[in-house]
Amino acid sequence: MGRTVLYFGSFNPIHRGHIAIAEYILDQGEAEEIWLVVSPHNPLKSANELAPEEDRLHMARLAVAASLYPETIRPTDVEFTLPRPSYTIDTLRALSLRYPARDFVLLIGADNALTIDRWKESETLLRDYTVWVYPRRGFTPPQTDARFRWLTEAPLFDYTATEIRHSLQRGQCPEGCLADAVLAYIRKSGLYGYPGR
Repeated sequence: MGRTVLYFGSFNPIHRGHIAIAEYILDQGEAEEIWLVVSPHNPLKSANELAPEEDRLHMARLAVAASLYPETIRPTDVEFTLPRPSYTIDTLRALSLRYPARDFVLLIGADNALTIDRWKESETLLRDYTVWVYPRRGFTPPQTDARFRWLTEAPLFDYTATEIRHSLQRGQCPEGCLADAVLAYIRKSGLYGYPGR
């Protein structure tokens, strides 16, 4: 088996930036697959605005279906079946036991790189797994930190899932940020207070 990149996130909602980063990594030819690990709840974030996990998983599947690599970007609900709260190190261990032939790489945003020392067993995680970091607007951690591989050429997007949710709550449709099928699902399901039914 080749390298599998694990892209953790709440994907609340998944947007074109998430998918573009996954496509960029596959374009570089350094990974066989990317798994979008939809997290039920990040212990370091508030759950107040979190859409139900099954809705977020479904939106991830819709976004991947519209991507350049619908066969090699794979949403997974592995954390739905693990003890909660979900800790990255526990998920990595579970996956490594389940798929011992795979070389797992963890993909995180620059904002998470700044807080990784607060993660459960962060020293073990950084010792046992390779961690790649993609850029995030407003976060410029030192790229000399040898614990990470910095994807400095990865695309940078001028919006976040938080900003998209707030736009939807105001009844606005953020143009170009969401796959058409994802926006249609949000409208149909009434997620994020979007009054588009």
